Amino acid sequence: MGEIIVKEGTLASVATPSSGYTTLTVDSASGKVYAVRNDGGRVEVDLSAQIGQGYAHYATTKTLDSVATSAQQSLTDETWNTINLTAEIEDSIGCTISSNQVTVPAGTYMFEYWTLVTDNANNGGFSALYDATASSFLVIYPEFASTGSSYQGSMAMPRRGQFTVGSSTDLEIRFHPTHGVMFANQLFSFLPAASNPLALSMYLSELKLWKVT
Repeated sequence: MGEIIVKEGTLASVATPSSGYTTLTVDSASGKVYAVRNDGGRVEVDLSAQIGQGYAHYATTKTLDSVATSAQQSLTDETWNTINLTAEIEDSIGCTISSNQVTVPAGTYMFEYWTLVTDNANNGGFSALYDATASSFLVIYPEFASTGSSYQGSMAMPRRGQFTVGSSTDLEIRFHPTHGVMFANQLFSFLPAASNPLALSMYLSELKLWKVT
């Protein structure tokens, strides 16, 4: 059979169940995988050996309240700035987070990152995934702000790719502004506190990792 996608990961190919079971299905409520019999009955399939290597998600979060600048991070122009990552959302790989660095075990990873950066006019910059252990850049991407003034330009493009590290490695999201004042994790519009009784929050920067091997 082909691949089955469950939540964030890709499961390895699973053999057709024993005679009398014709299809595999994913229960939308529980996320469990079931083999379905010809008569409509079903039995859960043990996929514990098929789940790949895990998933990790880290972010800077902000409660949607009346303080628009509470997560603001000023960026220094014309140099590389480490973007704040403050919260572990999920981890089944064995990563850790400290001082805006995510430490990952050796292996091959697929990644996705983005950061909300706001500028003062018509500027741009570069974003990067940085290997702080080896003091080297894994990837660098050009970023551009929209034309505007009075802090109207912003960039929050998701960037994706793959990398391999041979030992435990500290990762950072970095941003290099060019020719202008910039802020990371900044909001200039917000929900009043009275409109947010459940203290809902949003992500301002994110790093997601899928361990392949």
